[in-house]
Amino acid sequence: MKIVSLGLILTVFLIAGCSNDESSPSTGQYRYTAYLNSTLVVEGTIQIDSLSPQNVTGRWDFHAVGEERNDIGPQIGSGNFIGSFDGGALTINLNPEMADNNVTLHGIFSANTIRGDWSFSGFAGVINQGPFMAQQ
Repeated sequence: MKIVSLGLILTVFLIAGCSNDESSPSTGQYRYTAYLNSTLVVEGTIQIDSLSPQNVTGRWDFHAVGEERNDIGPQIGSGNFIGSFDGGALTINLNPEMADNNVTLHGIFSANTIRGDWSFSGFAGVINQGPFMAQQ
């Protein structure tokens, strides 16, 4: 009987530990900051509404920090995004309705934080890029 009770207690602790995994990514609102050459250039919020390997959707609302710039692409304003999620890696296209002039975020989840790089691309390829962080 003692072995069964001990086994039951260990099972409860194991299940509770797995369901409370702080490293697992979650939906919700994240505070976004983006940098170019070590200078903060954009901040705002990302709202992740759905998060699965085939489908990441949500909204973004960003504003410029400091002087106006033309080298960070269309990541100023607000809109809806789409993306994908695989093994902790997240890819978000901020401008899914555009064939050119896109900003894409590539990041890795760690606890309640996404860290990675943004890139501003056109038909010719990457125009500019820099690091970003999004914290819940």
